[in-house]
Amino acid sequence: MNKKNLLIITIALLSFTLINCGKDTTKKDSDTDKTKVTDTTKKAPVTPTINKDSLVIAISVYRGEGEKKLLDNTLKRKTVDLKTSTANEDTKQKWEKVDGYFEGDKLVRIQTYPHKGISERTEEFYVKDGKLLFAFIQDSGVKHEGKDTGEPGKEFYFDNNKLIKYVNTSGEKDADLDATMKMYESKLPVEVNELIGLLKDAK
Repeated sequence: MNKKNLLIITIALLSFTLINCGKDTTKKDSDTDKTKVTDTTKKAPVTPTINKDSLVIAISVYRGEGEKKLLDNTLKRKTVDLKTSTANEDTKQKWEKVDGYFEGDKLVRIQTYPHKGISERTEEFYVKDGKLLFAFIQDSGVKHEGKDTGEPGKEFYFDNNKLIKYVNTSGEKDADLDATMKMYESKLPVEVNELIGLLKDAK
């Protein structure tokens, strides 16, 4: 075999080896990439879903238990005269007084009362661990405090300051339901936080 043929064979063998090495590297890189994608998918966070129906039922039960304690006189009541309190002016104009109902040191229920001869609107709130759970608003009509479950009015169910259910049996129609819900969602927790502060500071 002459030198020329030997050189051709050597070049051919080197080319074949380089091509195969390239294929192996590509395959390994490809396998590695697939593993990375699979690992990322496995570690993706799972967002917990909230069962709103279960929450609404639990809140209704909590309110029912509170109403029973109210009627059985097992809750301690604290009244704040808003006229002489540190409440903001809007709250003073809207309400004459507020009652807080405590089970031990824990605030369970809040009831607001309007100025006599100006309005008949009342608002009832149930709170747990300092957060609003339930609100019931009655604009007019006969009030049966502690026995008003099922009476005409507006019911609001909250979870972490988010309105999860709104029931309107007041007879008033909401012109824009979404706007109404957003308004109450932003307004009621703020109002309750102020009332909680007033009740906490009262002697």
